[in-house]
Amino acid sequence: MIGQTISHYKILEKLGEGGMGVVYKAQDLKLDRTVALKFLPHHLTADEAEQARFLQEARAASALNHPNICGIHSIGEEGDNLFIEMEYVDGKTLRQVVPIEKTQTAIDYAIQIGDALQEAHSKGIVHRDVKTDNIMVNTKNQVKVMDFGLAKLKGSLKLTKTSSTVGTLAYMAPEQIQGDPVDARSDIFSFGVVLYEVLTGHLPFRGEHDAAMMYSIVNEDPELIEKYRTDLSPILVNLIQRALEKSPGDRYQSMGDMVIELRRLQKKTSKVVRAAPQAIPQPRAAEGAPPTGEETSRQPLPLLQNKLVLLGVAVFAVIIVIAAVYQFILKKESTRQDMFSIQSMKVTRLTSDGKARSAAVSPDGRYVVYSSEESGKQSLWVRQVATNSNVQMIPSAEVSYHGLAFSRDGNYVYYVMMQHSTGRSAAYKIPVLGGTPRKILDNVESGITLSPDNERFAFVRIYPTTGEFALMVAKTDASEEKKLASHKASLWFYGQPAWSPDGKVIACALGSCEGGLHYSVVTVALDGAVERRFTKKRWNEVSQLEWLPDGSGLLVKAQERGSMTWQVFQLSYPDGEATRTTNDLLDYSSLSLTNDAQLLCVVQGDYRGNIWILPQGSTARARQVTNGRDEGVVGLAWAPDGRIVYVSSVSGTSDLWLMDRDGKNQKQLTADAAMEFGPVVSPDGKFILFTTDRSGLNSIWRIELDGSRPRQLTSLEDSYSPSISPDGSWFVFNSWAKGPLFVMRQPTAGGEPVQLSETNGGNPAISPDGKLIAYIYFDEQTTNRRVEVIQPDGGKPVKEFDLPHTAEGMLRWSRDGLAIQFIVYARGASNIWSQPLTGGSPRQITDFTSDHLSGFDWSPDGKYLAVCRYSVSSDVVLMSNVK
Repeated sequence: MIGQTISHYKILEKLGEGGMGVVYKAQDLKLDRTVALKFLPHHLTADEAEQARFLQEARAASALNHPNICGIHSIGEEGDNLFIEMEYVDGKTLRQVVPIEKTQTAIDYAIQIGDALQEAHSKGIVHRDVKTDNIMVNTKNQVKVMDFGLAKLKGSLKLTKTSSTVGTLAYMAPEQIQGDPVDARSDIFSFGVVLYEVLTGHLPFRGEHDAAMMYSIVNEDPELIEKYRTDLSPILVNLIQRALEKSPGDRYQSMGDMVIELRRLQKKTSKVVRAAPQAIPQPRAAEGAPPTGEETSRQPLPLLQNKLVLLGVAVFAVIIVIAAVYQFILKKESTRQDMFSIQSMKVTRLTSDGKARSAAVSPDGRYVVYSSEESGKQSLWVRQVATNSNVQMIPSAEVSYHGLAFSRDGNYVYYVMMQHSTGRSAAYKIPVLGGTPRKILDNVESGITLSPDNERFAFVRIYPTTGEFALMVAKTDASEEKKLASHKASLWFYGQPAWSPDGKVIACALGSCEGGLHYSVVTVALDGAVERRFTKKRWNEVSQLEWLPDGSGLLVKAQERGSMTWQVFQLSYPDGEATRTTNDLLDYSSLSLTNDAQLLCVVQGDYRGNIWILPQGSTARARQVTNGRDEGVVGLAWAPDGRIVYVSSVSGTSDLWLMDRDGKNQKQLTADAAMEFGPVVSPDGKFILFTTDRSGLNSIWRIELDGSRPRQLTSLEDSYSPSISPDGSWFVFNSWAKGPLFVMRQPTAGGEPVQLSETNGGNPAISPDGKLIAYIYFDEQTTNRRVEVIQPDGGKPVKEFDLPHTAEGMLRWSRDGLAIQFIVYARGASNIWSQPLTGGSPRQITDFTSDHLSGFDWSPDGKYLAVCRYSVSSDVVLMSNVK
């Protein structure tokens, strides 16, 4: 064909050939320009289906106008020749230039490819054949995505059989190989394969023949990218891993989200030096937030400011953690002693199985101790950093570890362990190279901090009966235990404290309702127990502190108001000036430093939470109806008309949304900078009650079902967990306003609250007939929790039931009012159990074998159960200074 003239095109040379056509370079004699002509192979021209697919490519691609998409000029036909006139790209295919050693260049190409695919997806077009052969790089280093011959338009005729697997096998998503429907997330998988290949020159899935390749893609994990590249950012590695998830629901849900992460990484890559192989890290909590590594993935999570964590009456919260450790850098600035700057760093991933829950680095940087969780059981490990050797210190058991710390001489590891069977926590000590653990002290729930002389440790203890939150000090042999300082009601100590290097003060987070709910940092002097405000900075929550070794400041793990992620801040000492050192979508936890401040150990985690619908409560028939990151994790509730009110942070903050039962017709109901969670809908469907901090304090607000007429109902400090009476005229909630957590009652139209419970109690739920109220009581002496049932006017319980120790803090009544239901975490999964009001053993309702549940609710007709399921992947990361 070369040298021939077809229509008004002179064929110059053959450029390439694929299953859907042959491409030639040609001269457009009318417009005097160089073009590319793609011809349908002659042996296929008689096939009407192939012709239709070929023309569909032209219609799909011609609708796209983007600098990174190869443009379509026209469709032509002459004799037996059917062809498309396309933009001629002078350059090479991406396949011809891989591997690309310069990470910045690879990211730049990836962003251009992602922009092109996002443009196509926004027009309803799925490429379905993304591969390095279909991507060109021109002489100006501009990417052009080509060949939309396999694209599928929304609403267009389906031209391939359901069982066909069009596309190039090595790049296909699992659902594509299995003949399932494909969408934009299938392109995201293929894009992940391309990015892996661009960086390494290898494919993530391999097989000697087609069947082996298909099996690998559908069933096997991709080869660790660290096998080929040890210099990549853990964020970039995490991004590729997430794109290559087997289930579409576990991948990025839009190419736009993936490009945002790539652009963030692009901004930092030129400033950051990455390192070595191995690992990833973990989670965290807030009222509605799942547990961080230290809090463990099993522990019940607190209400928003987490005063309920240790009471175990809070709803499982959201751990929102996703990718950007690179901003936290350990480099000293000459203008500020030992403060970290975002200049350069080296990152080493120590784990990669997503099972790490907490960690600490030894003072000399030689060892890292960490806990790992599998099937609901945790084990304790020590890793020698230089040799990458792992040794199990304590075998797997039904326990949770947090507050890991090395002794100052590095010879021992201290930790707090909670027994799942009893719910009790205690502090322990074990030799760093293994041995027999020794219990030091009971009733230690928070993480501990050791004194510089290694003789004492400090921790926070909660006394639920009195509502007192105390900063405690004791010798490491458990003697001389005493309260250094304490608060109650509107003030409370919280989280893991930090003992200063000079031994003179202990820094601790202090929660306050004075001037609006917030957390700050105070220091308490060992001499005279004088408490001093450390900083003017206020956060939504603070959970861990770590002194810089020279005493010049603190690292603070905190959460800003309106945010659902934990970031790292720095406080200079003694002036308390706050500087934000990370600003991304990651969650950071388990902060620990070496003595020279040149190595920081953290646990980082990623989670995914979505709403599932179970007809008749059947796990086998469960169907996922949302595809976000945290849909319903901090609250969901049915409306009488069969729609679902839920919480999502897709808008940037935690807001209320409304959707149909199948996940369609999603509508945002609230839009403000505050965090909103725990919604309930009135039985007549007219209004919603929910908890929010939009007034400064956590309080109960009311809006109409359409989001209009917002109004604050409670003025008590720290109000949570509303439950509405059957007639809609009153509601119950819990509050810390009087010191202990009490169940209160108040009219939904507004009015004065009345205390109902005589003992501490949280997460109240009104029975369907309005005659009983159930709530969770915490026994301070035994650390047991139980369900107490009282009448609407309060008084002593009329019924009591013990809760399993692994039950999580949420109660619902069965629709018939004959049982109380709650969530239990066991054997690596959360499930719903039902306790008959008449007594006897509880009965398991759902039968999930993986993931956590953070909330659930039955539809008004009792036919459907809505649950939020979420999963957490967390690993250990070391960040070191680069001089």
